[in-house]
Amino acid sequence: MPLKKILILFFIILFNYNYSFSNSQTKAESFPNVKVSSINKIKDKGKTVTSLDKINVEQGNIKKLDKEEIQLIELEKFEKIKTFLIIIVILSIVSGFFIYLSLNTRNKDNKILREKNKLLEDALNEASNSKAKLKAIFDNSIVGIIIGDCNGKFTFINKALADMLGYSIKEIYDLCMDDLTYKDDIEVSNLKMKQLISGEINGFNIEKRYVRKDGSIFWCETSISPILQEANKKFNYTIGIIIDITERKRVEERLKFLSSITQKISDSIIVAGTDFKIIYANKAAEELFGYSQAELIGKYPDILNAEPQADLIERNICETVTSGNIWLGKHLNKRKDGSTFICEFKVSPLFDDYGEITNYIATHRDVTQHIKIENALKESEEKYRTVVEQSQDYIYIYWGDRILFANQKIIKDSGYTEEEIYQMNVWDIFHPEDRERIKELSRKRQLLENVTNNYKAHVLNKKGEMKYLNFNVSVINYKGQKAIVGTAKEITELG
Repeated sequence: MPLKKILILFFIILFNYNYSFSNSQTKAESFPNVKVSSINKIKDKGKTVTSLDKINVEQGNIKKLDKEEIQLIELEKFEKIKTFLIIIVILSIVSGFFIYLSLNTRNKDNKILREKNKLLEDALNEASNSKAKLKAIFDNSIVGIIIGDCNGKFTFINKALADMLGYSIKEIYDLCMDDLTYKDDIEVSNLKMKQLISGEINGFNIEKRYVRKDGSIFWCETSISPILQEANKKFNYTIGIIIDITERKRVEERLKFLSSITQKISDSIIVAGTDFKIIYANKAAEELFGYSQAELIGKYPDILNAEPQADLIERNICETVTSGNIWLGKHLNKRKDGSTFICEFKVSPLFDDYGEITNYIATHRDVTQHIKIENALKESEEKYRTVVEQSQDYIYIYWGDRILFANQKIIKDSGYTEEEIYQMNVWDIFHPEDRERIKELSRKRQLLENVTNNYKAHVLNKKGEMKYLNFNVSVINYKGQKAIVGTAKEITELG
């Protein structure tokens, strides 16, 4: 009941009380000689007269009331009414007060409830906005995003993933992860998921192949994480981030292929970044310098330089290659054990598709023996012969297909006489399986094309016995004309 109505009721009751009280006073004033307390005189042994016309007389000793006594009885009635009205007024005031308190409390409760409802409404709106924002992020992501249960069924797929796979989002919902995974990768993928569900791992990252709707296969890097419940830290769903790495895998395979080629090249190959720190070294470089690839990576090439004026040489190389040119030269290098040798090498810049330098590549060759031979040839034929004739290596000089010089070790081990050696075709000493390959290398070398100077081949002696040799050759000036000098060492088939 509103407070206004309560107050109106209160004033009505109060008015009735005042009216009754006024009448009581008027009636009392009509009997000025009668005192209110005189009403007790008409009581007999606790019995009170309650009627003006009839009086209950039990013992017959009470006479009929006169006019004054009747007035006293009326006055008593007014007194009772007055008392009753006072009680009613007091009760009305008290009840009205409590009703007011109740209404006031209810208003406060309603206000608090409205505030809580507003907060809840705001929270729901915020949650709805957050969900919308999250969905917008997922839908506009350039990587694939997928949410699924622990049984492999999907509950959310974004557009990027659908585009990768060539399916519509609706079609993917009818599939499971095994349907999209390449058959050879299903086992390892499922094993990782089982480990995640069992709690052995907290998540995993795997490179695996997926199958598009058209049947084509592509590589992706897949990261799977659990969606934990805050209450018990358990999960029923996982979220996956899927990135197409097909191009990266293609580049990696290409680099692996090129690396396998460089590992088989006899010349040392070292690749450095634009900061000139080494990032790659092939097997021949490890053998030439005595360092492992791991020891060389991250180092500067100056650890290999043994020249007294190493700084000057390095500055010259740097200026040449950073300007986009190729540096060619020979200087003293050193191995890990401190031993030195004369190194012939070439440093070239490598460019990307935009013409920017990305790396530098250097090839190295130990030409110490060749330098010694050339020096010997220059100083004296006799001195040269002493050097080469005492050598335990096979040393020879040829041009075209004719042998111009062969040391005694060749004559001794081949079984041919010196005269036969100089009359024979140089290619006749090679085994038929290797002959055409070696001839082609020699042809390109004589045309001054850039070919390897180190190779392995089988040779035959006069008796037809076969040996496996490692050859090292280069172009020199011999008696005023170009010629090819070669040295060879016997190696095992495994070498």
